[in-house]
Amino acid sequence: MKGLTVLASAMMLAACPLPGQTVDRVYLEDGRTFDGFISEQIPGREITVSTPSGDRTLEWKSVVKTEKLGLANVKHGIREVVTLRSGESISGRIAIQNIGKDMVMILPDGTRRTIAQADVDVISSEAVPGDGSVWELAPLLDRLVLTDGRTVEGFIVSRKMGESVSLLQKNRFRAQTYPLSEIERYQKVRNGEAGQKEEDGPGVTYDGKALRIAEADAHYDEVRVDGNGSPLSVAGKICTVEVSGPEPEVSLYKVKYDYGDGENTDPAYIFSSSDESLSWAVRKSRSGKNTVIELNVKKYGIYYLALDGLDKGVLIEFYR
Repeated sequence: MKGLTVLASAMMLAACPLPGQTVDRVYLEDGRTFDGFISEQIPGREITVSTPSGDRTLEWKSVVKTEKLGLANVKHGIREVVTLRSGESISGRIAIQNIGKDMVMILPDGTRRTIAQADVDVISSEAVPGDGSVWELAPLLDRLVLTDGRTVEGFIVSRKMGESVSLLQKNRFRAQTYPLSEIERYQKVRNGEAGQKEEDGPGVTYDGKALRIAEADAHYDEVRVDGNGSPLSVAGKICTVEVSGPEPEVSLYKVKYDYGDGENTDPAYIFSSSDESLSWAVRKSRSGKNTVIELNVKKYGIYYLALDGLDKGVLIEFYR
């Protein structure tokens, strides 16, 4: 039954839920429907739907179908990638789930495809590149209540059918995978940061793509350039960062993480000292009103490009 729960909790979060806006429609065996969003699931027992008139708790066995209403353009926002046991990957948005039977996906060209649940291996969720981070796009965040009493909150980025769930937390570099046997219930909570983007500071682009600038001690996913969590550049490849406005002082530092005494501790950034600044890897020039910064990093890892000291900058991951 938990495998079904993971599938049901993968409903797409296509638009930010405003008061009175419908997100999910839940169909029951007796023909009744409830509109709202699925706020909690206890595997094999019950599903709670938050509706405009209040929460409705429904028996698990009474639910036959869930449908996502008002899906936006599948080329923007958050999309899902369904990987079949055959190895085929299908990108789009899950619109309908017939519990225990199949799902209907809306594809980027607007067509629909029905997929048998037995054929599904993994469901992954990601931000469409260029649209922003999952924290800006997801109207609801996932909360897992574990069997040991702990709760973890973030964004479910992958669901291995019948086995595990991978959750990306705001204060973690990589997603943490939890076996289904350790998950007691799934919850949805509103994301207060949805739709918010950082507007102040100079305009910054990376190889021609707009990126964000943030405080040096911000969470990793808030300063990471690529909103969908993909690596940003290849070690040994010269990449270009362009900064508009006055010419900044630029330094490049290698970054490490200190997670303290366990997984529940927020990580601290450890920067290489000023004496270890990788000045050799940075070449700076002016082009009109912009500063052009060429980075030539030969070793893979995570680097912090500081603009005017360590207060502000961007993190860039170079990989092999």
